[in-house]
Amino acid sequence: MKISGEERRNMASSLRHDAAYGEGSLYEWWGRLQFIVLDEDDFPNPRQVFRRLADLIDPEGESDED
Repeated sequence: MKISGEERRNMASSLRHDAAYGEGSLYEWWGRLQFIVLDEDDFPNPRQVFRRLADLIDPEGESDED
């Protein structure tokens, strides 16, 4: 999934804001992370969060593994 530059900047801004002002339990932190990355908070979905973060870091989806 292609992520726009604006979407990337909005996520980064939200993450920085929560890093500066967020409080709570590990569960609450995970909920905020998932909401920022996936724009949903229905139930924990670590695999999808990890995939989305990978797409943010490496938009082309290229792997260094051979």
